[in-house]
Amino acid sequence: MCAWNAFILETGKELDAIFERGLISARDFQECSNACLESLDKHGFLCRSFMYDEAGQTCILYDEDPLSYEEITQPDSTQSIQQFKSRPLKTSPGNLYRVLCVSDEKG
Repeated sequence: MCAWNAFILETGKELDAIFERGLISARDFQECSNACLESLDKHGFLCRSFMYDEAGQTCILYDEDPLSYEEITQPDSTQSIQQFKSRPLKTSPGNLYRVLCVSDEKG
């Protein structure tokens, strides 16, 4: 569980439409960010990033983080490595926010 969340801003960007999990109207950034943070309970998926367009009052929820790591198991091996993967961003009238979950646990 997250003790608190932080948002990393990508100005004027969004993920490709194939990654969209929800499209809602939102009056302001706070309503959009809350929709993302409550997505697991309300929509059944974990929101990892979202795009908010203030002028259009549009909020797009994604279950993808545009910058993340994935575990890859080497062929013929029991060892796995973490590999960086990046989702291409496109120009947007809004801003993309990556959601970081911070816990109180140390280490």
